[in-house]
Amino acid sequence: MIVSRREEDVMSHPKVTRPVKLHLALDEALHAWLVALAIEESCSVAELFRRGFAVLKICDRMKRERPDLHFGMTSDPAKLEIEIVGVLNGPIT
Repeated sequence: MIVSRREEDVMSHPKVTRPVKLHLALDEALHAWLVALAIEESCSVAELFRRGFAVLKICDRMKRERPDLHFGMTSDPAKLEIEIVGVLNGPIT
């Protein structure tokens, strides 16, 4: 359990690795949409990427463990076998 939030304490935790910086080239429209969504979600664009990668990781894992499952959306939550929550927290317009 990490108690201290000092960088050296956090980075010395065995489950934490140093972040890797990625540089992306995005078109202006996509960048504007990401910035607007980040404002709506009260988070950073980097956080939006982390959330998106988390969903991608779940999809990859489920494809390997449960190839019978399909990824999609439904208006009836009772039909969901697995629910992914916390990807978007702000109001959906």
